[in-house]
Amino acid sequence: MLWAAAELKSRLRATCVEPVAQVVALFRRSIEANGFSELVELHHAFLGDADVLGSNADWSDAWRRVGGAVPWRRLDSLVKDPVVDVLKIHTNGGERQILDGANDLFNRQAVRVVILHSAEPHQLWPSAEFLLQRGYAVLVEQRRIAAGDEEWLRSRVQEVGGLQLHAFRE
Repeated sequence: MLWAAAELKSRLRATCVEPVAQVVALFRRSIEANGFSELVELHHAFLGDADVLGSNADWSDAWRRVGGAVPWRRLDSLVKDPVVDVLKIHTNGGERQILDGANDLFNRQAVRVVILHSAEPHQLWPSAEFLLQRGYAVLVEQRRIAAGDEEWLRSRVQEVGGLQLHAFRE
């Protein structure tokens, strides 16, 4: 994101979401040191399919240990731009829930390109299916994914340990 801000300058408007406090602190310092505050909006949060704010959030014990008082947000609550040129998702699980939390963006056809990386077979296929159902061409390893490719995609993720999915409107 910092590279894109340096290269694109005022042509860039980015919204970044990061749940790890140390990464947020470093990212924020880099944004300020490079004068990118007007270009890059940074949120300290988890992304998912619901907005859960405040200390009374109903998280599992595992997420509470990792996230503490870090809120859960939906992309629909954070991104108000009329067009999203690129939506990049790189998490360790929860990819489909992030897409579900951006349902309004997808319904109004605001997202042009999606790049999604996952090492989770149980997340990658539902994410591909979400995009296929909304009219996106979905590519993995230069193979165009269709409704019957679930087993291939799941086995391929397990073979290589993770895949990057590219999706775009035709």
